[in-house]
Amino acid sequence: MKLFSIFLALVSLSSGNIQFFVFYSCLLYLSYNYYLKTSSIIPYIFLFLVPYPISFIGQTVWLEKAIYVFSIFSLMYMSFKKRNSFIIVKPWQRYVLFVIVVVTLLIYLPIPIETYLNWGIFTGPEENYISNHRNSHMLGFALPMIIGPVLSIAVVKSFSYRTDFGNLYKILKVFTWIIVVGSLIRYITQIEFIPQGYIASIRNDGFRLSGFMNPDSIGYGKTLLIPLAFIFSYLISKQKSGRDAYLLFFIIISLFITFSRIIVASTVIVMIVIVLYNFRIRIMLKGSLFLFIVISFLIFSGAVDKLVLRSVSSDSSSSLNLSGRDLIYTTGIPIVLASPYVGLRPGGYVSMLIEGVSYSYEGGKSIMVVQSAHSFYLVVALEWGIPFLIFLVGVMIHCIYLLHKTIHLTNKYIHLKDYQQIRTWSVALMGLIVGFLLLGITDFIPYPVVFFLIGLSWSLNLMAKKLISSHLTPVE
Repeated sequence: MKLFSIFLALVSLSSGNIQFFVFYSCLLYLSYNYYLKTSSIIPYIFLFLVPYPISFIGQTVWLEKAIYVFSIFSLMYMSFKKRNSFIIVKPWQRYVLFVIVVVTLLIYLPIPIETYLNWGIFTGPEENYISNHRNSHMLGFALPMIIGPVLSIAVVKSFSYRTDFGNLYKILKVFTWIIVVGSLIRYITQIEFIPQGYIASIRNDGFRLSGFMNPDSIGYGKTLLIPLAFIFSYLISKQKSGRDAYLLFFIIISLFITFSRIIVASTVIVMIVIVLYNFRIRIMLKGSLFLFIVISFLIFSGAVDKLVLRSVSSDSSSSLNLSGRDLIYTTGIPIVLASPYVGLRPGGYVSMLIEGVSYSYEGGKSIMVVQSAHSFYLVVALEWGIPFLIFLVGVMIHCIYLLHKTIHLTNKYIHLKDYQQIRTWSVALMGLIVGFLLLGITDFIPYPVVFFLIGLSWSLNLMAKKLISSHLTPVE
């Protein structure tokens, strides 16, 4: 793993972005050290999901898809190492991932076949919007769904008897402190630590906070939801000291001043779910004091007023400002209904809207150009069809069910350290999945996050059963 970390650092030189190279190399160094401490690849996955820069100047396809390259390598590495598996992926879980890969290939393959062979046999309803004969093979759009299941399996296989949850939590906190402090400094000074190639008007959107490693405020908010869930779960379950409350305070403030309504709503939902699984009067009293401090800060800083102003239309009608989501859905939903089984296939919607579809707002004062679907549910339906969307969301909902069972299993053995850790992680993950499912209504959930959540949910459930089984087995 050490040599592969060096290889990843050297590959980053291809970007020509020296700031990215230095930052990425430091992250890889930290991840490798905690890989040794935890006997798990989870520190590396946290690296790619939390502090890893996005849309920076010089970003190549290999750097953009680095998490998939790492997933394949890590799975091969663990397989060749032939260590005794602590937990094993169940047959039904393998079947679920197999179905995802097979269906993905069946929906995707007509594109390269039509593009390069011109057989002219794949002429479904999607052809009314865009031909399956494309200017590109569209593999970049299909790859996340093809390789995503590998990430889920790698997560499950990464756990062993020596896995240290405490150190996994520590590296997540280290990464979080780096991005929170760095982003706030960038917000105040407007200095780009890692030069971004994103649209300048969105990158520098007035008073909205975006990460120094994320191109926009919503992307940064999605990143922060992951540490929010785990840190809040550790604090409320009294697994960690109150000093972590300082980090939690900065995370909540940062999430709020992204001024994204769906990010704020997801933050609230994540915290509510975690509270419901840790409801105790004493904790509620302490939590109420902490919440009072946070709300007071947000009110007196004027952050609440700015969020309210973003929620109201800029014209005199005082109607709800939907940020053009109504126009996006007006463009996408009819296409899904017309081609429900395969949508427009991978990359079809983006290709169809390459020039954009323009809408004039009421009164003709401004024009919105629709170039993406934003909603996770709409994106999946447009690229893979409604049946695939139902299956994928069903898997995520089933993960919630498994986590609920895991929490109740560990409640019986909560006095034992291992069970406390598994319960704390399960509660955090429960809140995180519910929060992301809400966020998916108006924004996209990155596919690596989806498959990481699936793999980690399965892992925690399998570990709880394994530990309980070993605990109940009589010693001969």
